[in-house]
Amino acid sequence: MDLRIQKTLREIRNAFLSLAAEKPLERITVKELCDRVLINKATFYLHYDNLDSLIEQLEDEFVRELTGDIEYAALFFSNPEQFISTLLHRFWEMPEGVILLSNSRYLSLISMLLESLRRSIYKARPEIKSIPGIDMALTYIVMGFTGVITTHNKESIELRAKEAGRATTAVLREVLGENTYGE
Repeated sequence: MDLRIQKTLREIRNAFLSLAAEKPLERITVKELCDRVLINKATFYLHYDNLDSLIEQLEDEFVRELTGDIEYAALFFSNPEQFISTLLHRFWEMPEGVILLSNSRYLSLISMLLESLRRSIYKARPEIKSIPGIDMALTYIVMGFTGVITTHNKESIELRAKEAGRATTAVLREVLGENTYGE
């Protein structure tokens, strides 16, 4: 891709995230975004259909980056505390996730995150797919994880990671039972 195009896309992305940190997504306009990037609206529409397509791309990139190399998916079973801690740290290293999660489309982002984690975890342990309650447990865990992100600051994440890891362990033990947990 042409370096000028890469630069423009990066500037659009950064300006959008900056605006999203300042106000709700619904109040951001293409004109305001273009004014901030110093481009015209035609340039924006050359790359995106509308603001929703930009947001969807940002969400998709974020979820892929957060969960894409989930070699640690096996930790979900063997060491949930480490799994949650790693996920929380990755999340905090990507400020766009906190911005996207704190806006009105957070349920969309949570759904994408949940689906990506399911794929990775089921790939690591395909046999658990058939266990009753596993989908509910994963949903519960992801909702708890995202709740930790939205209600606690970065400085308290280490403590919260331990607590969330213990809660994840308890949920997994309950759903999977002692015989299949941690194998």
